[in-house]
Amino acid sequence: KPFPLEILFEDQDILAVNKPPFLAMHPTHNHQGDTLANAVAWHLTQKGGAAAFRAIGRLDKGTSGVVICALNKYAASRLTGHIRKQYLAVVQGEFKGAGTIDLPIGRPDPMKTLRACGAGGDSAVTHWQSLGCSGGRSLLRVTLDTGRTHQIRVHFAHIGAPLTGDGMYGSADTAAAHQLLHCERAEFVHPVTGEKMTIEAPVPPEMRAVIQGIPFHT
Repeated sequence: KPFPLEILFEDQDILAVNKPPFLAMHPTHNHQGDTLANAVAWHLTQKGGAAAFRAIGRLDKGTSGVVICALNKYAASRLTGHIRKQYLAVVQGEFKGAGTIDLPIGRPDPMKTLRACGAGGDSAVTHWQSLGCSGGRSLLRVTLDTGRTHQIRVHFAHIGAPLTGDGMYGSADTAAAHQLLHCERAEFVHPVTGEKMTIEAPVPPEMRAVIQGIPFHT
């Protein structure tokens, strides 16, 4: 079925889209036809291509921003593990300067998607830089050395600074109906041309409204 898809870049090997919040990546028992996979498959079949959905990395349902899809197996093999992503996050608390959270992340209950920091988890490293803070919130630019499920959300919740709107990880700030986390930029080398690529995605309205209330550090 037709599905609005915000395309940031497309050629024969790569499709880059701006995933909106509230959209799941893959079909599950809760989401059958309303996922990014469905939207991309529909777009590709309309152009006469194969409907394979090869997203390189994933974003949580409530997270928005750049998703890179490989349009063939060669592109997928060249891109996997070689995309550098940069995120914007609105967190509780007032952060200044920059820092690193280096805490392992595991899955306490294998029946639940919830993750937590703790011994026995997988190594996880998150770097942050504060862009501004006000009224008990901070806007951070975040990069990852590792790509654990829910990594940014878990790390900041663990240090007492859950993301705005992230009810799963204990945020009391309900200024948004989903966690305010956005993949603003993806950098990689094109798998075929060898060109250095930078794909950027605009911040969605709900997150932009909150960010506008946070003055940037001078």
